[in-house]
Amino acid sequence: MDTEQLLQKAFSLLARGKTGPARAICRKLQAESGEDFNVCHLQGVLALQEGQLELAQAALERALSLAAPGQRSDQALSNLALALHRQGRDQQALEAIEQAIALYPREQAYHANMGYIAESLGRWDRMEQAFALALELQPAEPEYLLGLAVALRRQAHYDKAWELLRELAADSPDLDIQREAVLLELATDQREAALARVRCILMESEQTGLATQFADYLADEGQLDSARLLYQLARELEPDNPTIEHMLASLERRAIPRAGAPDEYVRALYDQYADRFELHLKHRLQYGAPGLIVSCLLEQGVEQLERVLDLGCGTGLMGAALCEKLPVNHLAGVDLSANMIKLADSKGVYHRLEQASILPYLQANEARWTLICAADVLIYLGHLESWFALVRRRLQPGGLLAFTIEQGEAEGVSLLANGRYQHHPLYIEQLAQENGLVELHSAELMLRKERGEEVLGRLYLFRYVTA
Repeated sequence: MDTEQLLQKAFSLLARGKTGPARAICRKLQAESGEDFNVCHLQGVLALQEGQLELAQAALERALSLAAPGQRSDQALSNLALALHRQGRDQQALEAIEQAIALYPREQAYHANMGYIAESLGRWDRMEQAFALALELQPAEPEYLLGLAVALRRQAHYDKAWELLRELAADSPDLDIQREAVLLELATDQREAALARVRCILMESEQTGLATQFADYLADEGQLDSARLLYQLARELEPDNPTIEHMLASLERRAIPRAGAPDEYVRALYDQYADRFELHLKHRLQYGAPGLIVSCLLEQGVEQLERVLDLGCGTGLMGAALCEKLPVNHLAGVDLSANMIKLADSKGVYHRLEQASILPYLQANEARWTLICAADVLIYLGHLESWFALVRRRLQPGGLLAFTIEQGEAEGVSLLANGRYQHHPLYIEQLAQENGLVELHSAELMLRKERGEEVLGRLYLFRYVTA
């Protein structure tokens, strides 16, 4: 086969999900052709399918730098937009897809990609325009109809969105379409029809937890009253499910349970979130707590750390940030999510990792630590009396405690509608004082961005001083 035939075969294999044979062809072409637009484009698409987003971005940018007049650089631009979008670099992704559309405006997939990128940026009018153009090029495509309905609903054009989606929702088994249909029925005062739709889907499906998934979708979309209705339905089906009870407690603003969020809820949340967690946090949510904690330690004159415990270590962002700036002799991490633990292990900085709930771990593990960290963890713990007492027992004399909270205005502890907890600074400072912890640093910070809004938090650094 000549180069052109090999390229066609490789792209055909990728279209069928056969990355192994496609990778072999890519290596052969790289050895034979070296720097070439088509080969670099193939390398970028291969990396994109394998989830190696930064490698995909680099290969596609290299391909575009090699493009000659007449070559389909619009395809490389579209794939570059996807690589950037999946990294949370949505403004750059928008620029790339705009260039692709300018080169080849008759490709409906480019307009659809524009719609998804605009959705991430919260630009609902742009999202509406993009999916409308995609539908002009491919009328009645369910994916594009759904995208347009979401864009209209985001702009509070509920009746128009429902009119667009109603016929499709009557026949489609697609759960994304059905979830949006439920949301629109609730938004257009069709409560009984929405609940009947959910019950019908549950009766016809063998998939467990569907009612909770529908409720989660509504909660994520900010439709809290509607979400509460579906969590109540989910509770009828699963009366002993602690996650459902927790979300209902948060939506109904009940008395705050002292135990905090159920382990099952936190574990499931992060197991399903693990693969996209870091990119989402760092780029889309602009999360920077680990780096700020390390900067705080350096400002306090910390030069090395003997034994560090990273509570709720997640994918290892905190551990990696510490080890990049400071010598750490022993670093241990604890997290509820097995998938998060695997990703933390891949960082290669932890000496020990354990899948466990934080409070039982602190009760059972009698080791003493030079530094204990808890970055963006206490949002799931609620009342912190037990946590402070256990942390104090696990710190060496003179040991350091660094953590963040989501800062609340209400006295003590607040349970939010999203299932997380806020803590008032006076509550934190009182517990610290009761446990022999001396404040070294306290400062407000922007924890992350959600729906474009800054979430206010506070970073603390304490030293344990024995009497």
